[in-house]
Amino acid sequence: MTIKPFKNKEERIAFDKEFKDMLTKPSIDYEQMKKKMFTFKLLNLIKKCRGKGKFNLAIKLIDKYKLDKKKLEEAYYD
Repeated sequence: MTIKPFKNKEERIAFDKEFKDMLTKPSIDYEQMKKKMFTFKLLNLIKKCRGKGKFNLAIKLIDKYKLDKKKLEEAYYD
């Protein structure tokens, strides 16, 4: 693999700017990551409630946080 030199100064500046942005900006959206972590913890809690026979508590959690039916299926955990 060979590295081709830049054709002109503008191309070099554009590359440097894009490279700097790539290194300085976080690639992970922390708010979205927190939301996914909370949802995962909540689904695990509901699974434990079902396992222990506390179906009323599981239903209350599902209604409170308005979880969709796809996430509540057993196949979601596999």
